[in-house]
Amino acid sequence: MAREHRILQGPYQGGYYQVSGHGSPVLLVHGFPLDGSVWDIQSRALESGFQVIVPDLPGSGRSLSPTGSGSFEAMAGFLHDILGDLQVTSCVIIGHSMGGYISLALMDKYPEMVRGLGLLHAGSWPDNAEKISSRLEAIADMEKNGSAPFLGRILPGLFTEKYRKENPAIMASLLDHAADLEPQTLVNYYQAMMDRPDRTLMLQQSPVPVLFIAGRKDMISPPDQLEALAQLPRVSSFYILEETAHMGMLEAPQELSQVIADFAGFCFNHLIT
Repeated sequence: MAREHRILQGPYQGGYYQVSGHGSPVLLVHGFPLDGSVWDIQSRALESGFQVIVPDLPGSGRSLSPTGSGSFEAMAGFLHDILGDLQVTSCVIIGHSMGGYISLALMDKYPEMVRGLGLLHAGSWPDNAEKISSRLEAIADMEKNGSAPFLGRILPGLFTEKYRKENPAIMASLLDHAADLEPQTLVNYYQAMMDRPDRTLMLQQSPVPVLFIAGRKDMISPPDQLEALAQLPRVSSFYILEETAHMGMLEAPQELSQVIADFAGFCFNHLIT
């Protein structure tokens, strides 16, 4: 099925996204330090039954860097503008890692736009003091040495050792893509992560279904923490990708595609009260 490539006008001029398929809209939001292409397998799997919307976040992929704030609230405005460009009034949104934090910001700022929320390897808690310290060290490293050494260290850690060994070409391609990211863009993303608020209460009070997807071998967003969060919303579900670390869309692509399709179908048939 053909994909339409679009460039936003207005406040986020130069913002890029793809749209394909027909039906109820599903928005897939990538994480750090990636771009929308990491969702390619899920896009192809979902577009036979849904309208699939995949942005490159500002500064990533084919989207230009933002001229104003790089906060997650501003990123939520970017997603809101994409939905407005498509005349979408509500959607199911699936956010991976940092994309999950931005999805939470969208739900907080524009609750009417969200029919269901999926958090893939992402939670609602803010950075603790230890995490902030490590991010500040990474920012200093990137400002001194550029982004390539830093990315070369963190990207492999998003995957299981087995996946890295069996997929060297994919790992090399991801590093090549990430190398195009400007150091300042990565610094801005890290600053936004440090500044994000705790949105756990918002999850607890969510009027729409919430899906938590964890990787059994994920050390960044451990499954026990996400399972605990899944007890909070009134309507929620929790799913574990057994052989996955922090990159379920690549480590378990077909399984994840089915989980998203099932959740989206449920959300569009769920009566919001």
